Amino acid sequence: SETQIKRQQFSTPPSIAWLCAYLAQPTHEDTFLEPSAGTGLLAAFTATAVASLRLNELDPPRLALLQHTFPNTDVSCFDAAKLTSFLPPSYRPSLIVMNPPFSVAATGAEDKTTAARHLRSALQVLNPGGRLVAIMPDWFSPQSSNPVFASTTENASLVASLRLQEGAYAKHGTGIAVRILVFDKTPPKGTPATINRATALELFDAIGAPPPRMPLVKIEPKASRN
Repeated sequence: SETQIKRQQFSTPPSIAWLCAYLAQPTHEDTFLEPSAGTGLLAAFTATAVASLRLNELDPPRLALLQHTFPNTDVSCFDAAKLTSFLPPSYRPSLIVMNPPFSVAATGAEDKTTAARHLRSALQVLNPGGRLVAIMPDWFSPQSSNPVFASTTENASLVASLRLQEGAYAKHGTGIAVRILVFDKTPPKGTPATINRATALELFDAIGAPPPRMPLVKIEPKASRN
């Protein structure tokens, strides 16, 4: 619809959602967060494999759909670019899978850095040692001279870099190329080579085993103030 295009509500194709879940490597100990959950396709592939699930969606109709589809799940409704302001201070997810809006802010205004702001917010709340899988715009590349990539991901390590060529989202409203980036919240290290393919299945065949998960760092709760 025109509204979906205007708000960039392009649901993740099931094949790409499955690939993201494969890269995420969820465990039954994970606390899972999807910040811009849409219709819940990304969450659907991990919901039964994690200890707890939290979803967030700003759009009211899609929020209602999530509440119906995931009835026993924490579902919230706020701007996912501001996770540190709206999530409980003690909540630190160990696994985040996300497909943020690429260039439209929560106000509806065009903002080319929207996806980067959403990713930075998610990395801030991610538990140290945790994993984040993000579907990002093509320009957000580790090989780019644009300083936004480095400043957004300075506290995380890129462990896998995949690119889907134009057309991967064609049936869902847009024909642009996208990147699937996998981060672990560990000290940054070398940048992996980017694997470029036409379909999610071809990417799966090319990557082999996903990067292993890292141990989580236990965070002690902050002392209350008197």
